[in-house]
Amino acid sequence: MQFSTATIAAVAAFLPALVSAHVAMIKPPTVFKEVATNLNPLDPSGANYPCFVTTGSTGELPVYAPGSQQEIGLQGSAVHGGGSCQISITYDNPPNKNSVFKVIKSFEGGCPGNQDTNSNLPPNPENILPPLPYTIPHDIPSGVAVVAWSWFNKIGNREMYMRCAPIKIAGSYSDTTAYNALPDIFKANIGNGCSTTEGTNVIFPNPGSDLTGKGTGPPVGSCGSASSPPPPNKPPVLVGAPTTTPVPKPTPTSVTGPHDTQPDYKKVPTPTPTPPPAPSPTPEKRPTNDTCVDGTIVCTGLDSWSICDHGKPTPMGPTAEGMNCRDGKMVLAARSVRFSHDHARRRHGSIF
Repeated sequence: MQFSTATIAAVAAFLPALVSAHVAMIKPPTVFKEVATNLNPLDPSGANYPCFVTTGSTGELPVYAPGSQQEIGLQGSAVHGGGSCQISITYDNPPNKNSVFKVIKSFEGGCPGNQDTNSNLPPNPENILPPLPYTIPHDIPSGVAVVAWSWFNKIGNREMYMRCAPIKIAGSYSDTTAYNALPDIFKANIGNGCSTTEGTNVIFPNPGSDLTGKGTGPPVGSCGSASSPPPPNKPPVLVGAPTTTPVPKPTPTSVTGPHDTQPDYKKVPTPTPTPPPAPSPTPEKRPTNDTCVDGTIVCTGLDSWSICDHGKPTPMGPTAEGMNCRDGKMVLAARSVRFSHDHARRRHGSIF
Protein backbone atom coordinates (compact mmCIF):
# COMPACT_ATOMS: atom_id res chain seq x y z
CA MET A 1 0.00 0.00 0.00
CA GLN A 2 1.34 3.39 -0.96
CA PHE A 3 0.50 6.73 0.62
CA SER A 4 0.54 10.10 -1.03
CA THR A 5 2.85 12.83 0.15
CA ALA A 6 -0.15 14.78 1.40
CA THR A 7 -1.35 11.82 3.48
CA ILE A 8 2.07 11.30 5.07
CA ALA A 9 2.30 15.01 5.90
CA ALA A 10 -1.14 14.95 7.51
CA VAL A 11 -0.26 11.96 9.69
CA ALA A 12 3.05 13.54 10.69
CA ALA A 13 1.26 16.71 11.70
CA PHE A 14 -1.23 14.73 13.78
CA LEU A 15 1.35 12.68 15.73
CA PRO A 16 2.67 15.59 17.86
CA ALA A 17 -0.90 16.39 18.83
CA LEU A 18 -1.41 12.82 20.05
CA VAL A 19 1.78 12.97 22.09
CA SER A 20 1.00 16.39 23.53
CA ALA A 21 -2.49 15.14 24.46
CA HIS A 22 -0.76 13.30 27.32
CA VAL A 23 -1.10 15.09 30.65
CA ALA A 24 1.41 17.86 31.41
CA MET A 25 1.91 19.75 34.67
CA ILE A 26 1.70 23.49 34.01
CA LYS A 27 1.56 24.75 37.61
CA PRO A 28 3.89 25.26 39.26
CA PRO A 29 5.83 26.01 36.07
CA THR A 30 8.91 23.84 35.77
CA VAL A 31 12.40 24.85 34.68
CA PHE A 32 13.34 21.20 34.23
CA LYS A 33 13.55 20.90 30.44
CA GLU A 34 12.97 17.15 30.35
CA VAL A 35 9.81 17.42 32.47
CA ALA A 36 8.45 20.19 30.25
CA THR A 37 8.97 18.26 27.00
CA ASN A 38 8.66 14.55 27.90
CA LEU A 39 5.02 13.74 28.60
CA ASN A 40 5.48 9.98 28.70
CA PRO A 41 5.23 7.77 31.79
CA LEU A 42 8.41 6.74 33.56
CA ASP A 43 10.40 3.89 32.05
CA PRO A 44 9.03 0.48 33.23
CA SER A 45 12.53 -0.35 34.53
CA GLY A 46 12.58 2.73 36.76
CA ALA A 47 15.80 3.90 35.08
CA ASN A 48 14.58 7.49 34.80
CA TYR A 49 12.91 7.76 38.23
CA PRO A 50 12.31 10.37 39.50
CA CYS A 51 11.00 12.87 36.94
CA PHE A 52 13.23 11.56 34.12
CA VAL A 53 16.36 12.24 36.27
CA THR A 54 16.37 15.96 35.66
CA THR A 55 19.25 18.42 35.52
CA GLY A 56 19.67 21.39 37.83
CA SER A 57 17.38 24.41 37.77
CA THR A 58 18.21 28.07 37.42
CA GLY A 59 16.19 31.26 37.49
CA GLU A 60 13.57 32.72 39.80
CA LEU A 61 11.32 30.18 41.54
CA PRO A 62 7.74 30.61 42.78
CA VAL A 63 7.66 31.36 46.51
CA TYR A 64 5.05 29.61 48.66
CA ALA A 65 4.25 30.60 52.24
CA PRO A 66 4.03 27.85 54.89
CA GLY A 67 0.41 26.89 55.43
CA SER A 68 -0.72 28.44 52.12
CA GLN A 69 -3.24 26.87 49.76
CA GLN A 70 -1.73 25.87 46.40
CA GLU A 71 -2.73 23.75 43.41
CA ILE A 72 -1.26 21.50 40.74
CA GLY A 73 -2.30 22.66 37.27
CA LEU A 74 -2.67 20.01 34.57
CA GLN A 75 -3.19 20.15 30.81
CA GLY A 76 -4.05 17.45 28.26
CA SER A 77 -6.75 14.91 27.49
CA ALA A 78 -5.22 11.40 27.84
CA VAL A 79 -6.55 10.90 31.37
CA HIS A 80 -6.74 7.06 31.06
CA GLY A 81 -10.04 6.88 32.92
CA GLY A 82 -8.63 8.66 35.95
CA GLY A 83 -6.75 6.86 38.69
CA SER A 84 -4.96 7.78 41.92
CA CYS A 85 -2.22 10.36 42.43
CA GLN A 86 -0.07 12.02 45.09
CA ILE A 87 1.64 15.36 45.67
CA SER A 88 4.98 15.17 47.45
CA ILE A 89 8.04 17.27 48.29
CA THR A 90 11.79 16.70 48.41
CA TYR A 91 14.59 19.09 49.29
CA ASP A 92 16.99 17.70 46.67
CA ASN A 93 17.33 20.04 43.70
CA PRO A 94 17.58 18.42 41.28
CA PRO A 95 16.15 15.18 42.66
CA ASN A 96 17.91 11.87 42.08
CA LYS A 97 17.09 8.19 42.45
CA ASN A 98 17.98 8.31 46.16
CA SER A 99 15.92 11.42 46.93
CA VAL A 100 13.29 11.12 49.65
CA PHE A 101 9.88 12.43 48.55
CA LYS A 102 7.41 13.03 51.40
CA VAL A 103 3.68 12.99 50.63
CA ILE A 104 1.57 16.03 51.55
CA LYS A 105 -1.63 15.13 49.66
CA SER A 106 -3.18 11.95 48.19
CA PHE A 107 -6.09 11.47 45.79
CA GLU A 108 -7.62 8.01 45.42
CA GLY A 109 -9.78 7.93 42.30
CA GLY A 110 -10.82 10.71 39.93
CA CYS A 111 -7.26 11.86 39.25
CA PRO A 112 -6.67 13.68 37.01
CA GLY A 113 -9.58 15.74 35.75
CA ASN A 114 -12.20 14.39 38.18
CA GLN A 115 -12.40 11.40 35.81
CA ASP A 116 -13.57 7.93 36.84
CA THR A 117 -14.39 6.28 33.53
CA ASN A 118 -12.94 3.73 31.15
CA SER A 119 -11.80 6.11 28.44
CA ASN A 120 -9.84 9.23 27.56
CA LEU A 121 -11.20 12.67 26.80
CA PRO A 122 -11.46 13.78 23.17
CA PRO A 123 -7.89 14.50 21.95
CA ASN A 124 -7.04 18.11 22.75
CA PRO A 125 -3.50 19.12 23.82
CA GLU A 126 -4.80 22.51 24.98
CA ASN A 127 -7.43 21.06 27.32
CA ILE A 128 -7.11 22.45 30.86
CA LEU A 129 -8.00 19.90 33.54
CA PRO A 130 -9.45 20.78 36.95
CA PRO A 131 -6.60 21.70 39.32
CA LEU A 132 -5.57 19.55 42.28
CA PRO A 133 -5.65 21.62 45.51
CA TYR A 134 -3.20 21.02 48.35
CA THR A 135 -1.69 22.81 51.35
CA ILE A 136 1.96 23.57 52.02
CA PRO A 137 2.42 22.18 55.56
CA HIS A 138 3.05 24.97 58.05
CA ASP A 139 5.76 23.06 59.91
CA ILE A 140 8.14 21.80 57.19
CA PRO A 141 11.53 23.46 56.55
CA SER A 142 11.96 26.61 54.51
CA GLY A 143 14.19 26.82 51.44
CA VAL A 144 14.36 25.49 47.90
CA ALA A 145 12.33 22.30 47.42
CA VAL A 146 10.92 20.26 44.54
CA VAL A 147 7.19 19.51 44.38
CA ALA A 148 6.17 16.36 42.50
CA TRP A 149 2.90 15.04 41.04
CA SER A 150 2.84 11.25 40.64
CA TRP A 151 -0.06 9.41 38.95
CA PHE A 152 -1.17 5.79 38.54
CA ASN A 153 -3.65 5.54 35.67
CA LYS A 154 -6.83 3.46 35.90
CA ILE A 155 -6.91 2.01 32.37
CA GLY A 156 -4.21 1.17 29.85
CA ASN A 157 -0.69 -0.09 30.49
CA ARG A 158 0.47 -0.32 34.09
CA GLU A 159 2.45 2.90 34.37
CA MET A 160 3.70 5.57 36.73
CA TYR A 161 3.62 9.18 35.59
CA MET A 162 5.68 11.80 37.43
CA ARG A 163 6.18 15.54 36.92
CA CYS A 164 8.40 17.79 39.07
CA ALA A 165 9.00 21.52 39.54
CA PRO A 166 11.30 23.41 41.94
CA ILE A 167 9.75 25.93 44.32
CA LYS A 168 10.85 27.98 47.31
CA ILE A 169 9.19 27.78 50.73
CA ALA A 170 9.35 31.15 52.47
CA GLY A 171 10.82 31.85 55.90
CA SER A 172 13.79 30.54 57.83
CA TYR A 173 12.30 27.52 59.59
CA SER A 174 14.69 24.56 59.80
CA ASP A 175 13.12 21.90 62.03
CA THR A 176 12.72 18.66 60.01
CA THR A 177 10.70 16.71 62.60
CA ALA A 178 7.29 17.16 60.97
CA TYR A 179 8.69 16.65 57.46
CA ASN A 180 10.39 13.38 58.40
CA ALA A 181 7.12 12.12 59.91
CA LEU A 182 5.27 12.40 56.57
CA PRO A 183 4.79 9.17 54.55
CA ASP A 184 7.12 8.31 51.68
CA ILE A 185 5.92 8.55 48.09
CA PHE A 186 4.19 5.45 46.68
CA LYS A 187 6.11 3.82 43.82
CA ALA A 188 4.79 1.13 41.49
CA ASN A 189 5.08 -0.16 37.91
CA ILE A 190 8.76 0.83 37.67
CA GLY A 191 10.48 -2.50 38.27
CA ASN A 192 10.42 -2.24 42.08
CA GLY A 193 8.30 -5.34 42.77
CA CYS A 194 5.07 -3.37 43.21
CA SER A 195 2.31 -2.93 40.62
CA THR A 196 -1.25 -1.67 40.28
CA THR A 197 -4.25 -3.53 38.84
CA GLU A 198 -5.93 -2.25 35.68
CA GLY A 199 -9.48 -1.03 36.13
CA THR A 200 -8.97 -0.01 39.77
CA ASN A 201 -8.10 3.21 41.52
CA VAL A 202 -5.13 2.08 43.57
CA ILE A 203 -5.39 2.32 47.36
CA PHE A 204 -2.20 3.82 48.75
CA PRO A 205 -0.69 1.80 51.63
CA ASN A 206 0.08 5.05 53.43
CA PRO A 207 -1.71 8.06 51.91
CA GLY A 208 -1.00 10.41 54.81
CA SER A 209 -3.44 12.50 56.81
CA ASP A 210 -4.64 14.60 53.84
CA LEU A 211 -6.60 12.17 51.62
CA THR A 212 -9.34 12.85 49.06
CA GLY A 213 -11.46 10.00 47.66
CA LYS A 214 -11.48 6.27 48.31
CA GLY A 215 -9.60 3.74 46.21
CA THR A 216 -11.09 0.55 44.79
CA GLY A 217 -8.17 -1.86 44.76
CA PRO A 218 -4.91 -2.44 46.67
CA PRO A 219 -1.53 -2.67 44.94
CA VAL A 220 0.07 -6.03 44.23
CA GLY A 221 3.51 -7.19 45.37
CA SER A 222 6.02 -5.67 47.75
CA CYS A 223 4.44 -2.25 48.14
CA GLY A 224 4.96 -1.37 51.78
CA SER A 225 2.30 -1.41 54.45
CA ALA A 226 -0.09 1.03 56.01
CA SER A 227 1.27 3.07 58.88
CA SER A 228 0.32 2.09 62.40
CA PRO A 229 -2.29 4.31 64.11
CA PRO A 230 -0.91 7.24 66.10
CA PRO A 231 -0.59 6.72 69.86
CA PRO A 232 -3.46 8.05 72.00
CA ASN A 233 -3.17 11.61 73.16
CA LYS A 234 -1.60 12.03 76.55
CA PRO A 235 -2.07 14.99 78.90
CA PRO A 236 0.63 17.59 78.29
CA VAL A 237 3.62 17.78 80.59
CA LEU A 238 4.32 21.35 81.70
CA VAL A 239 8.06 21.90 81.62
CA GLY A 240 9.29 23.96 84.56
CA ALA A 241 5.98 23.87 86.48
CA PRO A 242 6.36 23.63 90.28
CA THR A 243 5.81 20.16 91.65
CA THR A 244 4.10 19.42 94.96
CA THR A 245 5.67 16.77 97.17
CA PRO A 246 3.08 14.94 99.31
CA VAL A 247 3.49 15.67 102.99
CA PRO A 248 3.95 12.46 105.01
CA LYS A 249 1.59 11.85 107.87
CA PRO A 250 3.03 12.53 111.37
CA THR A 251 4.51 9.48 113.01
CA PRO A 252 3.44 9.01 116.63
CA THR A 253 6.11 8.12 119.22
CA SER A 254 5.37 6.56 122.57
CA VAL A 255 6.44 8.72 125.47
CA THR A 256 6.18 7.39 129.00
CA GLY A 257 5.84 9.88 131.83
CA PRO A 258 3.82 10.47 135.01
CA HIS A 259 1.95 13.48 133.62
CA ASP A 260 1.68 12.65 129.89
CA THR A 261 0.21 9.39 128.62
CA GLN A 262 -0.81 10.75 125.15
CA PRO A 263 1.39 10.10 122.11
CA ASP A 264 3.74 12.89 121.12
CA TYR A 265 3.70 13.77 117.36
CA LYS A 266 6.84 14.89 115.63
CA LYS A 267 6.37 17.93 113.41
CA VAL A 268 7.29 17.46 109.77
CA PRO A 269 8.43 20.66 108.01
CA THR A 270 6.34 21.66 104.96
CA PRO A 271 8.48 21.54 101.81
CA THR A 272 9.01 24.79 99.97
CA PRO A 273 7.93 24.60 96.30
CA THR A 274 10.82 24.98 93.89
CA PRO A 275 10.30 28.02 91.63
CA PRO A 276 10.16 27.18 87.93
CA PRO A 277 13.32 27.88 85.95
CA ALA A 278 13.37 30.85 83.64
CA PRO A 279 12.36 29.86 80.10
CA SER A 280 15.21 29.56 77.64
CA PRO A 281 14.84 31.82 74.60
CA THR A 282 14.41 29.97 71.30
CA PRO A 283 15.83 31.60 68.17
CA GLU A 284 12.89 30.52 66.02
CA LYS A 285 9.28 29.64 66.74
CA ARG A 286 7.33 26.91 64.97
CA PRO A 287 5.03 28.41 62.33
CA THR A 288 1.32 28.45 63.15
CA ASN A 289 -1.89 28.01 61.20
CA ASP A 290 -3.44 31.19 62.62
CA THR A 291 -4.97 33.61 60.14
CA CYS A 292 -3.91 37.25 60.04
CA VAL A 293 -4.23 40.47 58.03
CA ASP A 294 -1.85 40.79 55.08
CA GLY A 295 1.08 43.14 55.69
CA THR A 296 0.83 43.09 59.48
CA ILE A 297 3.58 41.98 61.86
CA VAL A 298 2.92 38.82 63.88
CA CYS A 299 5.08 38.49 67.00
CA THR A 300 6.12 34.87 67.63
CA GLY A 301 8.32 35.85 70.56
CA LEU A 302 10.21 38.84 71.90
CA ASP A 303 13.11 38.06 69.58
CA SER A 304 11.30 36.55 66.55
CA TRP A 305 8.60 37.74 64.18
CA SER A 306 6.57 36.91 61.06
CA ILE A 307 4.97 38.97 58.31
CA CYS A 308 1.40 38.15 57.25
CA ASP A 309 1.16 37.04 53.62
CA HIS A 310 -2.03 35.67 52.04
CA GLY A 311 -3.65 35.41 55.46
CA LYS A 312 -0.84 33.31 56.97
CA PRO A 313 2.23 34.27 59.07
CA THR A 314 5.49 33.90 57.13
CA PRO A 315 8.49 33.51 59.52
CA MET A 316 11.09 36.28 59.13
CA GLY A 317 13.59 35.09 61.73
CA PRO A 318 15.02 37.05 64.67
CA THR A 319 14.40 40.74 65.30
CA ALA A 320 17.09 43.37 64.74
CA GLU A 321 19.67 43.84 67.48
CA GLY A 322 18.30 45.94 70.30
CA MET A 323 14.67 45.48 69.19
CA ASN A 324 11.79 43.38 70.53
CA CYS A 325 8.48 42.41 68.95
CA ARG A 326 5.44 43.26 71.11
CA ASP A 327 1.77 43.50 70.15
CA GLY A 328 2.48 43.53 66.42
CA LYS A 329 5.10 46.32 66.65
CA MET A 330 8.89 46.63 66.79
CA VAL A 331 9.96 48.35 70.02
CA LEU A 332 13.28 49.08 71.70
CA ALA A 333 14.39 46.21 73.89
CA ALA A 334 14.21 47.03 77.59
CA ARG A 335 17.60 47.25 79.25
CA SER A 336 18.23 47.01 82.99
CA VAL A 337 20.58 49.63 84.48
CA ARG A 338 22.53 48.85 87.63
CA PHE A 339 24.30 51.43 89.80
CA SER A 340 27.26 50.71 91.99
CA HIS A 341 26.96 51.12 95.75
CA ASP A 342 29.24 54.20 95.68
CA HIS A 343 27.12 55.80 92.94
CA ALA A 344 23.91 55.24 94.91
CA ARG A 345 25.51 56.70 98.07
CA ARG A 346 26.68 59.81 96.21
CA ARG A 347 23.25 60.32 94.62
CA HIS A 348 21.01 59.65 97.62
CA GLY A 349 23.34 60.09 100.57
CA SER A 350 24.54 57.57 103.05
CA ILE A 351 21.90 55.69 105.04
CA PHE A 352 24.36 54.70 107.77
